[in-house]
Amino acid sequence: MALALLCLSAAAEAAYASSSRPNRKVLKPIFGFLQDPRGGVRRQAELSAVSILRKSGSDQQTLDFAVQHLTQMLSTRSDKKAEEIPAQRAVSMLRAVSKVIPDEQLGDIFVALTRLPALLGQHPCCTAAFEFAAEHLSQEEWDEEMMDAAEAQSGRAGRAALAAKFLPGMVAVPLSMLNVAYVSAFARATAAATAALPKEAAPQKLTATKKLLSLFSEQDPGLLRAAKEACEAIFSAAGESKEDTFLQELPEALRPLLRFEAKGSWVYALPTVGALFDAMASLRSELGLDAVQQWTAASFQQSRPLVAELVEARDKSRGGELNVYGKELQEAIGSAVKAFGPQQVLSTAPLELLQHSLTERGYEQKSRSWMMLVLKDSIQQTSLQFFISYFIPLASSLKAKAAEVARADAQVLEKKYLTLLEQVWGLLPGFCNEPLDMQSSLLAQGGQFAKQLVAVLQNEPALRDHVWAAIKHLCDATREPPSRLSQALQESNKACLQTLSARVMPEMFNVFVKMQTEMEGQDASRSGFSRHQALLAVESYVQLADPAFVGSVFKSLVAKWLKATTGQGDGNLGPGDVPALGDLATALIPHLQGEHLELVLRVFSPTLKGAEDPAAQKAAYRAVAGARR
Repeated sequence: MALALLCLSAAAEAAYASSSRPNRKVLKPIFGFLQDPRGGVRRQAELSAVSILRKSGSDQQTLDFAVQHLTQMLSTRSDKKAEEIPAQRAVSMLRAVSKVIPDEQLGDIFVALTRLPALLGQHPCCTAAFEFAAEHLSQEEWDEEMMDAAEAQSGRAGRAALAAKFLPGMVAVPLSMLNVAYVSAFARATAAATAALPKEAAPQKLTATKKLLSLFSEQDPGLLRAAKEACEAIFSAAGESKEDTFLQELPEALRPLLRFEAKGSWVYALPTVGALFDAMASLRSELGLDAVQQWTAASFQQSRPLVAELVEARDKSRGGELNVYGKELQEAIGSAVKAFGPQQVLSTAPLELLQHSLTERGYEQKSRSWMMLVLKDSIQQTSLQFFISYFIPLASSLKAKAAEVARADAQVLEKKYLTLLEQVWGLLPGFCNEPLDMQSSLLAQGGQFAKQLVAVLQNEPALRDHVWAAIKHLCDATREPPSRLSQALQESNKACLQTLSARVMPEMFNVFVKMQTEMEGQDASRSGFSRHQALLAVESYVQLADPAFVGSVFKSLVAKWLKATTGQGDGNLGPGDVPALGDLATALIPHLQGEHLELVLRVFSPTLKGAEDPAAQKAAYRAVAGARR
């Protein structure tokens, strides 16, 4: 019998190969043997059916016949062992042939998949069916197979229509936790269908998501992990598709996850909350400049209770609890900062660093000093002016407090206040990561804040690295804007930085040279890191500055380098400054106009052979190599 089935499939394939079509009922005898008690015959029947369907192409009659019989197999109740159950054979075939059957014809099959639990219970066949549905509805898999944008769009529409037929049946499936693998497969299939629906189906998406959220009341780690991953997939797809209406409904739906009785699942529930805020941040970054502030304020009002509960949970958690879910809790709050900005989050959870004594029991919770680390890793695309108005005064107060306790010879307290001061300035690079108001913040009051940054570079060695990093962030986001927000601001930001370049860049160079002397004798890795940070900032800023200005600055650097190497300095320059001047000159060379390259070769080439100072010779090698490139 197996040989006969093989011959039948060969004959059908030969007909297709000759551009003709076999009888549309050629599949009927083959499907009949899919339920044969002999295992070898069943497997050959399945192979033959798959082979014919793959060759059928656009043979609509054959596809219709196959869909009809597959649907019938999925709807047949059976008490046989697993491999003899008709639905099991149907699911196995679907994995092999679903890609050749148009989504428009799979609707009845997917509806039948949702009815399998009523026929078979939590049978492994149902698990396999849900896993197949999840794979088929995966948007990523579909996009990779598309040939062009038009086909991709058509494919998404077909998948959305299929998901719309599939999802109501999934929502109606009753869940019990007897079989974790079954429930996990159910979660993945429901998530894939929910993610495939268009934004207009927000009510249906919310209903399905709430069903998945109910799984967080369970305790099994495997099931909780599946629920988390399913929700993350839904939220991520919604963020990419800009489904604002759907996302705005979710903060309230997620609040039960933070109740005391659900604490056992927080390790998985908190990343789910974070995934929602990440999706909102993704949506926000693609808004227009005019809409972003209005969206942020309105969206935070919807999310404020959820954010407040996260902060309350962190305030009340103690060491043992934080060892269990502290990382996840901190990341969830950080995601809220990314989505709404520090100003909104701090309006709910204000810092009280100076309102409590450092020696007070529970200072970390009462002052919310823990928030400093959250902010450092999360601030982006926000108002730089908020740092100026909120954190600069806080930094000044911390510095004054450190001086006050120093006069009282309380060295431990002084060190703690200085650490808090450094943490405040450590937030600056985040505020400079695609700021929404760079021009107005840096140029206000005659460039007062820009002058303050220069003063910190000149006089505060402990804070310099943060300022170097901030300048680099400002320049990088202007040169290569990573989001729609920074693209809209690119021209104004570039004009702002070019306006300041004549005042700021020379001071950056002076500080870099000064660092060479100040860091002598310090830890080599620490000083090397600081110089590297400074050079990165210089290289990024140079690419934005006016080429003529860069050329004039380079000539000035070369003149100082020559004086330092020949011992003709004015007292402010000496052999110890040669490496720093060489590094600065080398950083500028790739961005010089053509007429300056001859100067590079004329100045640095003689040093390749005649220099007694190894540092000068190394600088000359780098300079000449840069000019030749």
